[in-house]
Amino acid sequence: MITDHEPYGSASEALARRFGVAMNTSGTTDQANEDQKAGGLVFTRERQLVVDHPITIGRDPSERINRVETFYGQALIGPVGSTAFLRFADSATYESANGPQSAAGWAQGVALSYGAGRVVVMGEAAELSAQLAGLEPMGMNVPGIDNRQMALNIMHWLSGQLEPRTAAVTGGVLYHLPQRHRPFPCLFLISPRRPSAPACVGSVW
Repeated sequence: MITDHEPYGSASEALARRFGVAMNTSGTTDQANEDQKAGGLVFTRERQLVVDHPITIGRDPSERINRVETFYGQALIGPVGSTAFLRFADSATYESANGPQSAAGWAQGVALSYGAGRVVVMGEAAELSAQLAGLEPMGMNVPGIDNRQMALNIMHWLSGQLEPRTAAVTGGVLYHLPQRHRPFPCLFLISPRRPSAPACVGSVW
């Protein structure tokens, strides 16, 4: 599920709530971890903002995620048992009706299991796109970041290629799932004009 700052945040809030994910729906900034040239927020493993999870570890060292850049976006909090694999620093803030609020404890990438499937919620959309801001690269085009590999790792984890999952717990009952019955990965795009009709646009690489 790929979301963003207002007005897209509020459009996807109801769907996220079904998976136990809370959204602040507004914009988030962090001057202490900002790319001065591209203007994005930088999450690095060195600063413990990229957190260990199969998505950030990958299948081998070539797929390891060390640096991700996002572009504004909103903040998320996942349910108990979820992993905030892109974690905001304590210096991050988000906008509210009462002025800037601390985003400590919030995240911009959350992964969780849900019934027989898996869910990934992202708080910013441009990080998984390839754009130009004028003549400057933006999104996955920014050099020196791992956003492209992260996009692949997300789909690999959702599809079971990362951390294969052969069983699922639903209602306290353990079910073993044949390969043909395992849930397929899906990325939801939410239109602010039709928030009740999310479109599944995912595929597996």
